[in-house]
Amino acid sequence: MKKTISLTLLKRAGYKEYEDGLGNKTFQKKFVDKKGTKYYIHCSYSSLVGRIFWEFSMNLEIEQGAVEFTTIQWFNEGSGRTIKDVEDYFGWLWKAHNKPYHELY
Repeated sequence: MKKTISLTLLKRAGYKEYEDGLGNKTFQKKFVDKKGTKYYIHCSYSSLVGRIFWEFSMNLEIEQGAVEFTTIQWFNEGSGRTIKDVEDYFGWLWKAHNKPYHELY
């Protein structure tokens, strides 16, 4: 079965690696257009009993306040989901919330 997510695939997809103050690795990708920064997608992973668990999240500032969207168990064995599936979903959420830009140029 072909891998749909890995550290290598994240880097190829444009995610930059960061380390938090506790030594945990996280990844982030910035989404922009000619108007400004639309949003960021964050990715973290953890290992438990020899399995890696991936979690993607996105924060939006909407009229009612800040909200966070997080994927849970999107990459179970055999799911077939890809990084592009996550990006398409978060892009849809951004549009569904009237395109709240993180920063306008």
